Amino acid sequence: MSDGFLLAGSVSVNPYDDNGVLTTEIDLGNTTSFTYSQESGTSIQRIGRGIDNYGKVISEYVTPGTSSISITSDSLNRKNLAFLFLGTDSDITDGFRIEGNTKNSVRCQITLTGKNLDNNHNCTFVALDVALVPNGDLDFLVKDQYATLQLKGTLTTPTGQDFSFTYQETTT
Repeated sequence: MSDGFLLAGSVSVNPYDDNGVLTTEIDLGNTTSFTYSQESGTSIQRIGRGIDNYGKVISEYVTPGTSSISITSDSLNRKNLAFLFLGTDSDITDGFRIEGNTKNSVRCQITLTGKNLDNNHNCTFVALDVALVPNGDLDFLVKDQYATLQLKGTLTTPTGQDFSFTYQETTT
């Protein structure tokens, strides 16, 4: 059995409404990057002052760092643009309109569903509660490549849970 990690997959976002209820899952399209990051925690140390332990760490508590998700996609459809512009989209007769900066963030659940091509296992990563914000510029007139949107958010542990995400891998 191989131990490599080479994923192919799709990413979807399911926004929470104002009452904290999940609404409709939205496929982010061609997601070219999905990155999980864990910042270092803070260490609080107790330093010995006794004859036998002077200057040595005699106990320590480490606070956990924050976890975040970064997403890059080159599918700039109506819903993805609304996420990027922190806006609200509506129907119009030319198609749709987005009113930008109507939100501070997009609070959502994020799901990566994929397959590890190295060992042929199916995998799923679910971030239960993330507040997404734009992370980078959108170049409307980018040359020689497709424009991309970048979103980033900090994972939050929902009330009543003791974890902020799940990852599972199963054989096919």
